Order: sequence, then structure tokens, then C-alpha cells
Amino acid sequence: MVSNLKQWALPIATFFLASFAIYSVSLEFYFLVPSDDTVYIFRNPYLHEISWANTIAIFSNLFFGDYLPLNLLSYSWDFTWWGFDPFGYHLTQVILHASNVCLLFAVLRLLQVPERAAWFSVLIFVVHPIHVESVVWISERKNLLSSLFILLSTWFYLQHATSLRFRRSQYYLCLLSFILALFSKSISVMLPCIFVLLDFFVLKRQWRVMEKIPFFLLSILVGLATMGSLDAVVGENVDAGRGFSTALFYAIRVCWDYAVSLVFPFQLSPLYYSQSLSLVDVQAVLAYLIFVGICFYVVKNFRSKPYVMFAIGWFVVWLLPVSNIIPIPVFRQDRYLYLPSMSVIVGVAIGLENWGRRQPFKVNAMMVGALFFLASLSFLSSFFYASGHAYWHRVARQNPLTAYAQVAAGDQCAKIENIICAEKYYRRALVIDPEHAYALNNMGALLVDLKRYEEARAILKKAIQVSPTNAMAYRNRIVLAKRSGLGKEEIPAWIEKFNRFNQTGKKKDIFLGEFRFSKE
Repeated sequence: MVSNLKQWALPIATFFLASFAIYSVSLEFYFLVPSDDTVYIFRNPYLHEISWANTIAIFSNLFFGDYLPLNLLSYSWDFTWWGFDPFGYHLTQVILHASNVCLLFAVLRLLQVPERAAWFSVLIFVVHPIHVESVVWISERKNLLSSLFILLSTWFYLQHATSLRFRRSQYYLCLLSFILALFSKSISVMLPCIFVLLDFFVLKRQWRVMEKIPFFLLSILVGLATMGSLDAVVGENVDAGRGFSTALFYAIRVCWDYAVSLVFPFQLSPLYYSQSLSLVDVQAVLAYLIFVGICFYVVKNFRSKPYVMFAIGWFVVWLLPVSNIIPIPVFRQDRYLYLPSMSVIVGVAIGLENWGRRQPFKVNAMMVGALFFLASLSFLSSFFYASGHAYWHRVARQNPLTAYAQVAAGDQCAKIENIICAEKYYRRALVIDPEHAYALNNMGALLVDLKRYEEARAILKKAIQVSPTNAMAYRNRIVLAKRSGLGKEEIPAWIEKFNRFNQTGKKKDIFLGEFRFSKE
């Protein structure tokens, strides 16, 4: 027992130190507003100190269109100790990431990955910029928690499956960890498929149907429930009505983007917007050609290279639910690569390990250089999530042809009363989409406050024409009329329309910005 503790002391200490070296800067960040943090923290009716009543309420209700009781319980745990101090919430994020890294190392060692390759794989995973979103953004707690229990369940499964006899305790711990993963994030339903791949390619073990029935039954139940909740939001996706063939092309294109992001993580964005599918786009053509090449490779080497097949299967299985085969509201996000990236990173590390036997000095130098380079990118990328201002300005820069991104960046400028900056982004949005309701309204409100009344009148008139039920545009028009006298006779009609359409008060959208109004 003591020898085992000594064996694991160095890896655990190293991985925790590396995680905190990269992400300790995030401990000073605030909650990310406007974003899902607004919902999970400030609008969360279950964010109370830990108690039986609150725990029962968390496990008895859906929240934000999903069933994530363990995720909500972890926020209540943070609130018990830290209240609304974001330091504690960020601390939990970093600890969870470091714990995942330790579990990944344990799984790799059980899979008999060479020790140096395992060390390099895990350290790359610690510092890769693609994981910044999952670690720094408090709302992505569910990603870290589900990965924790997925890796733990995998570890118990390997312990059970490699035993010469049925190990009841390991099996039940594997099942319990799987249930906890399902309580953290619904994507965990794919884990039984990973167990099948492990049996077939890695463990060379007969697929024992009976032992996997509880896992697949739970996956089916949670999957059906998730599909039901997804139907309520899928309409937000502009491509929700596409056919299967188009969906497949989208999925291949998205997977290509993910692969590029892993190898060249220089153009990462906190938010990506849906792209139009084009068969003549160079990136799309490369994606389809490489997909065909991989299919031929899999058919040719299906039996001769089982570990490579398992790595490909791991990547595909975890990306499949978020690849847009089934349309989802979010086109792609860096956080979706948290689990899939493991197989790619490990595969590269094993390749370098084999090469390193012939040229150890060059390979070691490359490994160290890659670690420091990726670590520096991750450190810098962390600051994109330091505030709403940093977040939306990064999104606007990375999505220069998306009007919503420009409007949201302008809103952040307006909040800190940087009028020049706000006007610049609103005008960019109107160049992209001259009939953008958010941009027209918010630009009109800004012009009213700047006392540029004639311009404001024209902009707000168009805002009402584009969106006749936009209550805030009527309110801004009322303020303009009171200040300037322009259209003063129409104030009673505008008040009536404002009251009629303002059913929910000031409208906000945590993803797309907000309708702003001029000061009285």
C-alpha cells in the first residue's frame, strides 16, 4: 500500500502543479456575464447552502431544460463555502481538471501505454488550449464533472474486465460512476459504447451482454429524455430542417474543424456560429477527402491495428452526439473536444515515443518545446474568459461576418460607457446585416443618448419596421420624442404598443446580446 502511494505521489503532485500553473490566473476572474453563468449562478433557484431539502429539490426538477443534479449540487457546495465569491467556483474548476488528468494517467497505465508516452500525453492534455473553455468557464462545470466520472467508470471497468474472475465490487463501482456521470451531463450515455470498443479492440475479450444491459438501459432512458428536451430548443438552429445527407456533410466538416483546432489551436473562439455548407470551400473539400481516406484506412486495418481503431472509435463516439448529425443549437464549441482529444493526444505521444527510441534527444526537446508553447497559449487564452467584455470582443474578432457577435461586443462597450467603441461595433453589425433588430435598436438608443436625434429617428423607425413587436424600440422612440419633440404627437400610440409587447420587461438573450434602451 505504501509503495503504491509513493508510486502515485509524483504524478499526482506534478499534474496538480501543472494545472494550477496554467489556470491559477483564472482564480481572479469574475463570473462570465452575460452567459450561462447568469443562469447557473444568479438565476438558479437551487443555489442555496447544502441541505436535505435543497438536495431533494435539485434531484426532483429539471433546470435550464436539462437534468443535471450533480452539477447543480456542486454549485450549491461552492455557495455553501464561498457565497457569490467567484474565487471558490474557479478553484473547484481547476481541482476537477487536475483530478481528471490524474485519472487519465491511471487509465493509460492500465491500458499499458508506455510510461513516458503516458506522461507526455497527460501533460499535453493539461496544457492544451482547447480545454481552456472547460476549465475557466464556470458554466462548463458539467463537462469537467461528467469527464471525472466517465474516466473513473472506465478505470473501474478495466479493473473488472482484466480480472480473471468476476469482481463484483469493481463492477458495481463502475456502474455507480456511470450513473454519477449521467447525473452530470447527458453525453455520458455514450460510455457503454466505449466499453464495447475496449472489449473488442484492446482487451480481446468476449462481449458479455448481460453485464452491459444495465449500462445500455440507462443510456437509452437518458438519451430519450435528452432528445425530448432538445426538441424544445433545436428550432434555434438555422439548419434544423436539413436532411440526413446534408447533416452528414455538416458533421464531417465540423469534425475537420475540431481536428484542425487540436493541431493548430491559434484561432480558437469562445463562441462559434453556424457556417453555410459549401462543397467548393477548400476546408470542406479537404474534410471530405480525409474522411474518405480514413474510411479506407479503417477497412484495411480493422484487425491488424486494434489500438488505432480504438483511438479512432474513442474520438468518433464522443464527438458523434455534438457533430450536428442531429441538429443542435450550438454549431461547435471547444468544450466538446475535452474527451475526444484524449485519443488524438495519446496517439501522437505514442508515435513520438516510438520515434524517440531512435532519436531520444530530438524527441525530448520537441516534447518539452510543445509543452511550453501550448502552456503559453492556454495562459493567454484564459483571459478571453476574464470578463464579458473580453469574451465578446474575442468572439467579435474571430467572427467578423457575424452581426450578433458585433452587437454583443458593442453592448459590452456601452456598459462601460465607451461610446466610440459601442458605435463602431453596432455599425459593423449593420454593415453585415442592415436589418438586424438588435443592432438597429441599440444603435438608435446610443444615438439618442448622444443627442444625435435625426439619426436616431431614422434608425429607430427602421428598427420598428423590421421588428414591429420590439417593445424596446417603442420605448426608445418615446424617449427620443420627449427629448427632441420629433413625433411627439405619436407618444400615446407608442406607449400603448410598448405596454402590449413588453410582456416580460426588458428582453435579454444571454447568447445574442440584449435590447438596450435610452436613459430617461
